[in-house]
Amino acid sequence: VGSEQLDIGYGEPVSSIDVAADGEHLVVTTAKQTYDTRAVMVAQRPPTTDWQPPLAVSSQRVHVDQLPDDVADLDVLVIGTTDHAVEVATALSSRGARVVLAAGGMDPARLSPSAERMLRRLERDRRATLLYRSTPESIGEVDGYPMVYFGDRRTPDLQFDEVVFAPPRRTLEPAAL
Repeated sequence: VGSEQLDIGYGEPVSSIDVAADGEHLVVTTAKQTYDTRAVMVAQRPPTTDWQPPLAVSSQRVHVDQLPDDVADLDVLVIGTTDHAVEVATALSSRGARVVLAAGGMDPARLSPSAERMLRRLERDRRATLLYRSTPESIGEVDGYPMVYFGDRRTPDLQFDEVVFAPPRRTLEPAAL
């Protein structure tokens, strides 16, 4: 993206894509602005319907690909290693949650440019704690709240108000759009 000097319209609802008067370019109109371009890529990533969490989920405070209601001033653990996990952590943080992202094995260089920027902003603004090398081994329940066991001396076992699994998204082929 950077080397080709491409524009990215992240989170911009597209209202139209038309062929320009010269017949050689496209005109993309979004809620934010209009782009004159040679090509358009629509990146839509629907949920992976057959994905299951790698840990047993037995609490109503543990969610799979759903944001809990009213998270202001709550401690929320997000588990995931993809752009979607960063998006979930950002959404929860913007709603006032104290977020911990358990991203064991995540390589920020493999994220999309926008997700990498969001991740850096969360770190810089101290709106989230990032655990790049930690993945929970199990989730129990203590006094009705999720207790997350990491089984790693670098990360202590921690209790949260809510836990959210952010599964990877699937890529759609152009024919499916």
